Amino acid sequence: ESRDHRKHGMITSLCMAIPEGSNGRPIVACGMESGNVFFHDCGMIGTTMNARDEIKGAATATTATTTKDKKTFGKVDDDNMSRRSSCTVMLGKDPVLCLDIASSSSRHSNKHSSASIVAIAGCAGDAVEQCDIPIKDRGTVALMKASLSPSSSSSSSRAKVKYRMETCRVGEHAAGGKPGVSCCKFRSDGKMFAVGGWDRRARIFSRKSGKFIDMRRGHSDSVTAVDFAPDVSSGLFATGSGDGLISLWNDVFPGDGS
Repeated sequence: ESRDHRKHGMITSLCMAIPEGSNGRPIVACGMESGNVFFHDCGMIGTTMNARDEIKGAATATTATTTKDKKTFGKVDDDNMSRRSSCTVMLGKDPVLCLDIASSSSRHSNKHSSASIVAIAGCAGDAVEQCDIPIKDRGTVALMKASLSPSSSSSSSRAKVKYRMETCRVGEHAAGGKPGVSCCKFRSDGKMFAVGGWDRRARIFSRKSGKFIDMRRGHSDSVTAVDFAPDVSSGLFATGSGDGLISLWNDVFPGDGS
């Protein structure tokens, strides 16, 4: 039975990176209209990738020594390979509007290593709908961890949500608010990240703990773009908005925010 790849709606965000520990294998994260995030190890896609060739080579060798079972052992199961090299996590029912990826570790890697990454995602959100969600599951920002295996001998690929973060307050004692998130970005060292909200504010969080660090306000419309300067020690941070303005901040924490 073929899989229905359209049941999650359209792709609403996309991010690609080659994290440390992946042996050069690109990892793609896809945010979906359904509220799911899919992670794909591109080292297993196509017939020219090393990891896939290796598995096909092993299958061919088995065929050579087991002639009578040629039809069974000589075929590589593309569907199983695809499932093994990808994983998914559900964040809710709202579209995932932005994604970013950072390496999870700098451990020594080889072609059999699992690629371990952390990712942030920002989702659309309605204040009224958020109030109907259990408090522990609220938050339009999610910090995730994913581990993707390159071969059948490795553990299965998997992803999970480590932390959920809220932007503006919602609930009985909150003054309305727009909890949706338009954009997100890791700092170059991966120790903290920023998100731009529909409530006209940019917020900065610690990657290590998921804790809120600071907030920048000054725009008159949704914050639609955020970025850190490559030189972490500069403390420079930029935001862009639907108001057509760019704001440059020069006092963002140079540490890890933990």
